[in-house]
Amino acid sequence: MKDFAMPSSAPHIPKSLNRGIEQGFKSDTTKLARFTAMMRAPGVYVRMLLVVAAFCLFCYLHYDSVTTALYYGLICLVLMQVGYVGGVLYLIWQESAHRRKK
Repeated sequence: MKDFAMPSSAPHIPKSLNRGIEQGFKSDTTKLARFTAMMRAPGVYVRMLLVVAAFCLFCYLHYDSVTTALYYGLICLVLMQVGYVGGVLYLIWQESAHRRKK
């Protein structure tokens, strides 16, 4: 049976990190690369909107009120945006720490 290999080059991950990806995200650098790839702007906003829509649906089914569901959905969206900004600040902090080590 033929071994499955990861793609040799991904546009957003440098080639030096691909070796870590093939090894299963064992080093901190590859974990940071995976976290960075997950935090890319278009994809993360689509995922946030899908989660908020699902949350609003469940709130509507639980409370039988559109206004309550929208209110809780807005709170959910604001909290996720705060988390996203926190994640970006974490990435900046990790990159600056990594550059100081070099």
